Amino acid sequence: MTPTLLFALLLAALLPSATRATCNVGYSAACSAVEFTVTSNVFFNVNATASNEGESTYNATVTFHWGPEDTTVGPQLYNISEPVGLSSTYQYEKEGYYPVGYTLVFHDENAAGCSGNTYNSIKTTLMERTPSRCEVGAETPVPTGSPTVSMMPSVSSAPTTNEAGRMGGARILRAGLGLAGVAGGLLL
Repeated sequence: MTPTLLFALLLAALLPSATRATCNVGYSAACSAVEFTVTSNVFFNVNATASNEGESTYNATVTFHWGPEDTTVGPQLYNISEPVGLSSTYQYEKEGYYPVGYTLVFHDENAAGCSGNTYNSIKTTLMERTPSRCEVGAETPVPTGSPTVSMMPSVSSAPTTNEAGRMGGARILRAGLGLAGVAGGLLL
């Protein structure tokens, strides 16, 4: 299913209906390995109810999450009973796994059943150049071995005179703390 068709189907599902709830929210994301981009689509609709009778707008903010940065639309006024579809595209520079998604916040009472609610979804997205591929909803790789954690720094013998001269008279050794990375150094 193409992103355009998916967008149209989700938007049509948000049209007002007497049997639907007052708050409808949807989200989709698609990626392009060729362009190294992800496009996110957020759909929402607030139906007219007795609680927002006489009002014509409500206030909401959408934030698209890309991993390295966010794109925010709003706060902005939207018309009650009119379906809204917002799209944003982000181009990545580097390969990797990225958290991609959205946050939608309804700010005022005019949003009827959505009033004061926050909706969000984050999916892990894989971007690779070789082989050229992308995947929204990718499984993040899990380490197979367990890391060893040592609280004792490693120590080596003192440098010889020649080593000390080249190193400015000091030698720094680093103690690792498992996956947390380099913790610090020991000066000998």
